[in-house]
Amino acid sequence: MTDGGGEKETEIIGLHGSEVILITDTEEYDLIDNYKKIRDCVDSSVNTSVIVVGDVMLDRYIYGYANNLNTTAPVPVLKETDRKSGAGAAAHVARSLHDLGLKPKLFAAIGDDSNGVELEQSLETLGIDTSNLTMIEGRKTTVKTRIIGSRESLVHNKQMLLRLDGEDSEPLHDELQKPILESVLKEIPNSNIFNGHYVIDSFGTNLKIIALIASILVHLASLKSKNNIKNEIFLIQLFATLGVLILCSAHNLLTVYLGLETLTLSMYGMVASNRNSIEATESAMKFFILGAIASAIFLYGLSIVYGVTGTLSLELIKESNLLDGLEMRIAVAFIACGIIFKFGAFPFHSWVPDSYQGSNTTAAIYISSVPKIGAFALISRLFLDSLNVMSEFWSILILSAGLLSIIIGNLIALMQINLRRMLAYSAIGHIGFVLLSFSIVNDGGISASMTYLLMYILMTISAFALIESISSEDHQHIELGDLKGLSNSHPLIAFMLLFCMFSMVGIPPFIGFYAKWIVLSELVNNGMLWFALVGIIMSVIAAYYYLRVVWFMYFEKTDQPIENKGIINTHSITSIFVSVMLLLIGLYPNPLIDYTRIIISSFLLID
Repeated sequence: MTDGGGEKETEIIGLHGSEVILITDTEEYDLIDNYKKIRDCVDSSVNTSVIVVGDVMLDRYIYGYANNLNTTAPVPVLKETDRKSGAGAAAHVARSLHDLGLKPKLFAAIGDDSNGVELEQSLETLGIDTSNLTMIEGRKTTVKTRIIGSRESLVHNKQMLLRLDGEDSEPLHDELQKPILESVLKEIPNSNIFNGHYVIDSFGTNLKIIALIASILVHLASLKSKNNIKNEIFLIQLFATLGVLILCSAHNLLTVYLGLETLTLSMYGMVASNRNSIEATESAMKFFILGAIASAIFLYGLSIVYGVTGTLSLELIKESNLLDGLEMRIAVAFIACGIIFKFGAFPFHSWVPDSYQGSNTTAAIYISSVPKIGAFALISRLFLDSLNVMSEFWSILILSAGLLSIIIGNLIALMQINLRRMLAYSAIGHIGFVLLSFSIVNDGGISASMTYLLMYILMTISAFALIESISSEDHQHIELGDLKGLSNSHPLIAFMLLFCMFSMVGIPPFIGFYAKWIVLSELVNNGMLWFALVGIIMSVIAAYYYLRVVWFMYFEKTDQPIENKGIINTHSITSIFVSVMLLLIGLYPNPLIDYTRIIISSFLLID
């Protein structure tokens, strides 16, 4: 429409109650467009479920005329004319979403009083699902009553005279909140892509972030080696990291095996990257043969699972009622063997010391850290998600492997003089703690396992990066005797390596102390005192060979110290940075511990 002057246009864009909304200025046409976009968005989202979580209340309104004052007190006297009630707070949001054509799912707590019943009935009258409202015995439903008065001669001139609030003064306790939050998390769907072969959830996303950060640290810590570019080792690392990322999101047996083999084949290439070394070639061949056997065993276990359940989907496997049989126990045993091999735990550990010693330092840093994240994702997806109903069986296998890894790893490490082989056997012991905690199969045990794994990755990256700092192209195999007088020739490196050794021992305030503390605490809390005692004894034994490194650095003298090149570069800065993190996280461990608990709790609830 055009007005008399022909300068402005008028357009009706909608109705609001009994009012017609008019736009009379051409400059305000953007508002029309925005309105239409919002309307289109809402229309396209009809029947979409929306989760609403929060406090709910009952809003009451008492209307009347306040024409007179009380003769005995200066207060208005309200003559009531109307009374209304309605859903308030989060319940009001749910009502608004319902009016837009959406399907709200309201999660909240109400009291078991008459007001709670009235609130629930009002929502049901509106067609809102109230099945997720939790009625708590003895709790008072929040009610806010508003008294609104007006003069009889001025009906539209209303004023709120008073608001009466009736609510429970005590906040909702954690034990009452937890079931509500669990119900909320179960309603949050995972995003499945590629026909359910991959899943996008907080667990996988966080593990991917951790894997990428660890990969970057490994890359920075290994920039010193001149042969890295020639041997394309960084490209191989990228493929290995891709395999880890696939494992973090794999939700199908096919993609599980794809991610596992992508990681494993890349690891073979990394170990064999030093083509001029006979040790590297020998360790790579040993790793390849044992890895092929482990992959075959793992694949055979997956094939049995498929044969029994008739599906490759982890979600459908979980829902199967055929998981309690001899065939599935054999399958789980085979799968566990494959996973234990990837962790480098007993009895499939023989490749670890040879691979650590034979490969160049770059490969050793990577193999000792990043693949462990993929293995943790693998064991979590398969055992905690799909095969959780068989936890009583597979937890025994994991428990046995973890316990024997702690014992064997630490005892053999006592006899090592080569620093890499010592770290390799100590790594077997550390992974034993990870598996031992994982076998508890509850929120506390699994989160403690993940926390220990993250702290171990930081410790091992720091240790190998520091070894790289004092090694050279023609002298990469550092033995304990080579560390004599290191505090004089490389005081900063020696000090950082001291940090690292103290952390691996578990001396406070370094992160190794808290890593072992939370695992041992969970073992004791779950009635596994004898296993905790074994862990303590092995930690004391481990202290000997770790502190022996410190002894050689600070108390043994030599006439031929390691050459000090006096160059501060990327890899040395990285090693120093990670070493300082060992202390800082040790001083403030709660953020990391809480972080892992949140990840594991959400994963166990959703899946």
